[in-house]
Amino acid sequence: MTADFSAEQRFALQDRVARVIAEAPTLDHAIERLLATIGSQLDWPIGMYWHRPVGSDRLRVRAVWHAEGSTVNALAAASHAWTFRRGEGFPGRVWQARRPLWLANLAADDLFVRGDAALAVGVRGAFAFPVASGDELLGVMEFFQAEASEPDAALVALCEGVGAQIAAFAERDRGERAIRESEALKTGILESALDSIVTMDEHGKISEFNPAAVRMFGYTRDEAIGRSLADTIIPPSYRDAHHRGMARYLVTGEQSVLGRRIEVSAIRKDGSEFPCELAITRLPLAGPPSFAGYIRDLTERRRAETAMRFVAETSVALASSLDYRATLVDIARLAVPAICDWCVVELLEGDQGLRPVAAVHRDAASVARILQVHADCEGAVASYCPRRVARTGITEWVPDVASSAPAAHDLESNDALRELQLRAYVIAPLTLRGASFGTITFANSASSRALTDADRILAEDIGRRASVAIENARLFEESERARDSGEVANRARTEFLAMISHELRTPLNAIGGYSQLLEMGLHGDITDAQRDALSRISRNQEHLLGLINNILNFAKVEAGRVQFDLVPTRVSEVVAGLEALIHPQVLAKQLTFEVQDGHPAACVVADAEKMRQVLVNLLSNAVKFTDTGGRVTLQWAVAATTVAICVSDTGVGIPAARVRDIFEPFVQVNAALTRESEGVGLGLAISREIARAMSGELSVESEPGKGSAFTFTLPRAADAASVPRASPS
Repeated sequence: MTADFSAEQRFALQDRVARVIAEAPTLDHAIERLLATIGSQLDWPIGMYWHRPVGSDRLRVRAVWHAEGSTVNALAAASHAWTFRRGEGFPGRVWQARRPLWLANLAADDLFVRGDAALAVGVRGAFAFPVASGDELLGVMEFFQAEASEPDAALVALCEGVGAQIAAFAERDRGERAIRESEALKTGILESALDSIVTMDEHGKISEFNPAAVRMFGYTRDEAIGRSLADTIIPPSYRDAHHRGMARYLVTGEQSVLGRRIEVSAIRKDGSEFPCELAITRLPLAGPPSFAGYIRDLTERRRAETAMRFVAETSVALASSLDYRATLVDIARLAVPAICDWCVVELLEGDQGLRPVAAVHRDAASVARILQVHADCEGAVASYCPRRVARTGITEWVPDVASSAPAAHDLESNDALRELQLRAYVIAPLTLRGASFGTITFANSASSRALTDADRILAEDIGRRASVAIENARLFEESERARDSGEVANRARTEFLAMISHELRTPLNAIGGYSQLLEMGLHGDITDAQRDALSRISRNQEHLLGLINNILNFAKVEAGRVQFDLVPTRVSEVVAGLEALIHPQVLAKQLTFEVQDGHPAACVVADAEKMRQVLVNLLSNAVKFTDTGGRVTLQWAVAATTVAICVSDTGVGIPAARVRDIFEPFVQVNAALTRESEGVGLGLAISREIARAMSGELSVESEPGKGSAFTFTLPRAADAASVPRASPS
């Protein structure tokens, strides 16, 4: 925008804004067009509308516009991230000033908090004006331009007027929206009103009977109008009370039910009673009093509440026991009489076919007839057939037997069904992962109601819940058997390893002893060649004995028979003696071994000897798998509750696919290297078990060709100058 913006251009802007407002049905529809119209006319490439919701103390971005070819993403993202109170940021300052504000140079304004984002999209100047109605701010229009420029007083005044135009439109939109919402609210109230409306005069005669009342009570409007209300819809047991209340009100004006919602019973033309909700009001009409009763049938609500209670109780029963047979009996007992007159649950059991596990009837004496029907259903009964449902996995539902010709024929031809007076039934399958393994049946007799689609859905839902519970119980039983078998197998393996290791140590010790006697010449002089052979025998005997001792140690650790003396232990003291133990191997392979001292007073809760055993094993492995000239490093670090001791090397490393396996017993990641050093793959398994027995952990990070880093983590003890140093041995 420039200072020479002409009067014609200003007039054109006003005209276009007015046209947008006239054509838009609501402010929401108009806002982006207004931004585009004003921004394009002023040649300011980016525009935003900051909206203040009713009652809010903050402005937030509601719409963003940018001219074709301009970039807005960074500024739009920054703007959406902010909300501004009065006086905060550029929009908040416009709110506080209640007039247009012009920022000639954004880079020079320290209060413009989105400056970096604005510069990133190439804008240098900003202009904003309020959209206000009286003392109420509705929003702020904000625009940006590429170059910094001085304010144009005429345009400031023009945009102040444009803001007032938009505010007037917003107020009109708000008023119309309030009217629409009010109408919608009225419509909603009317649509959710009680179903039936029945009016009566001061004599208790029905004067109006709406269509909903016709459907509810069974009388036509002509039949109802003029009849006594009490004799038409009030059950006999309530009629005297109704007459007394009416008489008292007409004489004294005293009333107990007007203006309240109460739950009572009503009676239909056929004599059946049902629960309903009733609200009575006196109509505001001149002359003798007249009353309107608003009535809603509560039958379905009560039925739904009963069904919900049944589902909740069933869910509790299914979740509280792994004895699914007993639980299925509980479900049948919960169902009768809450939702049906009888309930049968059957399961497929191998060659025996479908067998009942639960059968409950309102009349216990009728259970035998139910079981007879279920046993014979495939022969004498064609429609009522749980076996067919078990085979097909498809629910069978007859809401009213009388309206189903096949079911009515079965009822007539089957003595047991006739004695049960079957009226309606639903048989749902028990299925899991597409396989059916049983059925659940809900049925009602002639004295009860028909079964609706909601009852079918309920039966299927209970069937699914029961199926999952049965499957979980069976899986639990299988897992218990598998766990017991696994524990027996593990115990047998551990005992075998301990036994065989113990048995092998005796002859190996004898071999070692006799070799030493021969080397000492106790059985005569020996040649140098014989001495060399005996030395080889001794070395191999010692190595084999070491392997067997490892197996025996593993068996002891796995069986939990290793004793630990867990006390505060200085890390530095355990580490101090390690170099001497591995020095010969380090020297032989010309490796560099380095200890990087960590926290000098760090202490762990550990058994010092077992801790040393783990570290020696890690260092020995590092030396074993590091090529000549490589490096082995030991260091430790202290955290809030742990101390981590790391042994790293520059060796061959471990393939990613094998990292998870190396702590398993008898696993050899690199068989060729292991054969050269004659290991059996127990060192790391034993080390990890020892670490975990001391509430620690052993983990590894490795990359083939770059080496490995094993981290031995132990619980941290207080860094204690008070922890006594180990006495020299």
